[in-house]
Amino acid sequence: MGLTADTPSPVPPVAGVEAVTDPGGPEASGGPAPEPAGPSIPSDATPTDQLLAAAALESSGTVATDTTFEGTIDDIRYMLVLDLIDGKGVARLLSNKITAASNAALGGDKERAEKILKAFIDEVNAQTGKHISGAAPQLLLKDANGLLT
Repeated sequence: MGLTADTPSPVPPVAGVEAVTDPGGPEASGGPAPEPAGPSIPSDATPTDQLLAAAALESSGTVATDTTFEGTIDDIRYMLVLDLIDGKGVARLLSNKITAASNAALGGDKERAEKILKAFIDEVNAQTGKHISGAAPQLLLKDANGLLT
């Protein structure tokens, strides 16, 4: 039976301490602390490492997200702020392609949307190492491929 809101805590809070462990828990027995469930992104990771880790978690199925046109444009904006896309012109070009693909898809022209997304992929590949760096290419390509499916 689990604890309810009316059940008092078996370990009273201690002033000035953030967390109190269960006296019968692994810390008390000298055993290792339990590992968190699933992978996580370290809080001290660089922004580039955080983007790469987020993309890896999403592609591993650990974090379920649906790729959207709006989400891809948000990713482009975020990468521009992080200087993983080194110019507004490149960011604008990529955003315009995603917007055009979105408009085509909304208009029911699936073939045109796919053609534009493939052009987006070609552009990301062409700009990788020039104006797009770090984890940005991997995440943008993942987004585009998610939109294609």
